[in-house]
Amino acid sequence: MCSTCDLFCPTGAVTRVAQKPYSDHESGEVRIDFNTALCMGCYQCAELCPEDAMHIEKFVNLVAFAAAEIKTLFKKTSQKFPSCNRYFYPEDGAEEC
Repeated sequence: MCSTCDLFCPTGAVTRVAQKPYSDHESGEVRIDFNTALCMGCYQCAELCPEDAMHIEKFVNLVAFAAAEIKTLFKKTSQKFPSCNRYFYPEDGAEEC
């Protein structure tokens, strides 16, 4: 979730989407989306990933490609601390300001 793949994708095939909650009682979301139709196969997302989290599949789903379908590769839910107004990810175990 460091945004390296998003920043260096030359076509915008990989995008990081962050949706903040509408209120303090809701959770937000951060996800990495992939649009097969925009990918030119440069492999920069996988080569530049510092966590080795991106992997390339040689298989192309032609139906998804033709429809320019966007696939969510990874998603995390965020919550907001009421005491300091900072966001955290419960999956990471960090639950304090």
